[in-house]
Amino acid sequence: MSILDQVKQTLASILGVNAQDFSYPPQSELGDLSLACFARAKELKQNPVIVAKNLEEQYRNKPEIIKIIKDVKAVGSYLNFFLKDEYLALNLLKEVKVAPLKFGQNNSGAKKTIMIKYSNGNTHKEYHVGHLRNICYGEAITRLLSANGYKVIPVSYINDFGIHVAKTLWFWDTFLAKIGASAKGLDKGYLLGKCYSAAAQKIEEYDKAKAEVAEVMKAIESRNGQIYKLWQTTRKWSLDYFARIYKELRVDFKNTFYESNLLMRA
Repeated sequence: MSILDQVKQTLASILGVNAQDFSYPPQSELGDLSLACFARAKELKQNPVIVAKNLEEQYRNKPEIIKIIKDVKAVGSYLNFFLKDEYLALNLLKEVKVAPLKFGQNNSGAKKTIMIKYSNGNTHKEYHVGHLRNICYGEAITRLLSANGYKVIPVSYINDFGIHVAKTLWFWDTFLAKIGASAKGLDKGYLLGKCYSAAAQKIEEYDKAKAEVAEVMKAIESRNGQIYKLWQTTRKWSLDYFARIYKELRVDFKNTFYESNLLMRA
């Protein structure tokens, strides 16, 4: 049983309520635990604001309470409790010592399944700090939910079939020979990202670029021919590039969905 559950049960026995009746105030400055006084007010046929105020005066200096509570305040129709820091610290340390590797874990999410979608990169483009933020955030949520007993299914959605792909392949097919010397030694997935950036600039300088990119997009969508084969090859470069990043960050997706697969089904 967690320290907060222990506090709830102790307060519940003193106040004559159920431990489940306690909630958490919307702002931490209002207290650590909150007890709504509506039910008791209905029993007493009194205004819940008055009931909360009377309970504050009744329990503020009660010996059983002041061992764990440093203050009690009536806030509207609620009675809010402020826990003693030293009481929490001492008991939390006891919990840590009992099960250091399992501290904080619980089964509040037992029998519940949740899917978390994160990463969501684009093939043929560079992996940047924005993607890193999503990975860190998604992985943190995944691990927190797992520690709370949820069955978590981490997944990623990869856009491997958009116009950005056509732009990259257009540049690769049209201009790559001019940057061949500088491409030596670069990760192929990383190089594709550089090609996309260069393509975005080149399109503004080259009159026929947009029409040519549109033709490349049609060739990819046809799923036939040399451009489609180039798409298959370069797509694998990007996915291998992503896989190395995920491995380094120790991220393991249970499933990955691809734009190309969804469009095929549609």
